[in-house]
Amino acid sequence: ALMEKKFHASKLLLNPIHRTIIEIEKAAFENPNLKILFTNSHMVKKEVLEHYATPPEKIQVIHNGVEWDEMEKHFSNWSYKKESLCHSLQLNPFDFHFLFIGNGYKRKGLIPLLEALTLLPIKDFHLSVIGKDKNCGKFQALAQKLGLKNHVSFFGPRADSSQFYQIADSLVIPSYYDPFANVTVEALAMGLYVVSSKYNGGHEILNEENGMTIEADLSKETIAAALIHAIAYPKTIDRSLQIRNSVKHLDFSHQLALLIDATIKSRT
Repeated sequence: ALMEKKFHASKLLLNPIHRTIIEIEKAAFENPNLKILFTNSHMVKKEVLEHYATPPEKIQVIHNGVEWDEMEKHFSNWSYKKESLCHSLQLNPFDFHFLFIGNGYKRKGLIPLLEALTLLPIKDFHLSVIGKDKNCGKFQALAQKLGLKNHVSFFGPRADSSQFYQIADSLVIPSYYDPFANVTVEALAMGLYVVSSKYNGGHEILNEENGMTIEADLSKETIAAALIHAIAYPKTIDRSLQIRNSVKHLDFSHQLALLIDATIKSRT
């Protein structure tokens, strides 16, 4: 996996467009007139400090916001809509439902996730895969090869992701890299237990009550262990409300106010 990352990194450096972007970033981040630089995770802040001579006091972390209030409607009726939604999508409402949302399945870690599913000690689970990938057929073939034909459904890009949040017990984000995956906070606002890799900046908003971070490398064994842990937290009315409330402070209005206030202060 390390060699693969180095290979992709070298390809990026050979690409003139990416070299230009890096040069623009360097000029902007190291500009002495820079007042403030916002990052959406401490992970990204650390990366900026590692690669650029940016004064750390000029970097402020503001996590991604979420339409917390607007999602109330979909959250409030998940318990009595779940069964009908499952039937309409030909899913078993009594399974433990994992959810994967993302474009570009390989970077988002779908391969080791599928492999991890084969290690689960139970069989009453299901994974719904939402998002776009030009090689989707290869991932479907892999799922079938792994014996997961009846446990994984590929739904492609969907505009109605709210219904999948209503059905799911747990969102799984085994990304190899995400500055801050928006689905992290969206899923929490919908009351889902979230399992994230340490390479998703969104893991910074997880705690013992609303999710867990996979701290080890993304092998099928470590992901399977995290999935087994998540299965102990099926979505219930009480638990989902507790998880939803854990990100109330990340409502867009609050995060926008933080950004505006910090911008004004940086110019005074």
